[in-house]
Amino acid sequence: MKYKINDLVDPSPAGKFTFIDSHPLNSRDLAFIVKVKEAVGPDEWIHRPGEQHNRGANAAFGDGHALLWRWRFSRSKPADGFPTDPADKADFQFLKSHWPRP
Repeated sequence: MKYKINDLVDPSPAGKFTFIDSHPLNSRDLAFIVKVKEAVGPDEWIHRPGEQHNRGANAAFGDGHALLWRWRFSRSKPADGFPTDPADKADFQFLKSHWPRP
C-alpha cells in the first residue's frame, strides 16, 4: 500500500514504520510481507523479518528516524504463518502497533 506523508496520522509518522530489514532466507525475494488483521481473522507472517544485527532488525519510520529492534523470538526458527509462541506474538504486536493506517 502506498501513502503520502500527510496520510500518516494513526499513529503519527514518528510511530509508523516504513521499512524493515527482511530475512535473507525469504524464499523468492527480499521483500517483507505480513498480513495484519484489524478486526477479524488471525495475523500472519508471510516473510520473516531480518535478524542480521545481533538478533535484531533495523526499522525506518515515517519521520526519518531509525530503530534497531531486537526480536524476542528468534527468526532462525520457522516463523512463517500464524504467530503462536508468546514471544513471536509480542514481536508481531510491535509491528502491528506501528503498522501504517490512514
